[in-house]
Amino acid sequence: MKDVKSKIMGRSLYGVKALTRIFKAMDTSSNGKLDVDDFRWGLMDFGISITKDEAAECLSNFDTDGCGTVHFAAFLDAFKTPMNAGREAIVKKAYEALEKNSENGSVCLDDIAKNYDANGDPDV
Repeated sequence: MKDVKSKIMGRSLYGVKALTRIFKAMDTSSNGKLDVDDFRWGLMDFGISITKDEAAECLSNFDTDGCGTVHFAAFLDAFKTPMNAGREAIVKKAYEALEKNSENGSVCLDDIAKNYDANGDPDV
């Protein structure tokens, strides 16, 4: 399993965007999920020689709902790494700034809209 993750991570140096491309390349039926054949042939494209039984066993590590396939969200979750302390501090600070104006202690889209002006952000 570690070999599979390291091979995929080696091709996904650019994060979610690269993992999305990898998933789409493996998803030959374009149905938004990987079955054992998609997974196996995708791994073989990465240079990992694997039997169908081995692919099924490996796929089960990604299959969070036990349906025998892996949806895109579960695929991404498998490669998610914890936030470092610096990033976590920034997220916490942003949440606290938004949450203090919230009525119920949670942050919703309306809270963000009230507190963030995207006009000055070229990426929005």
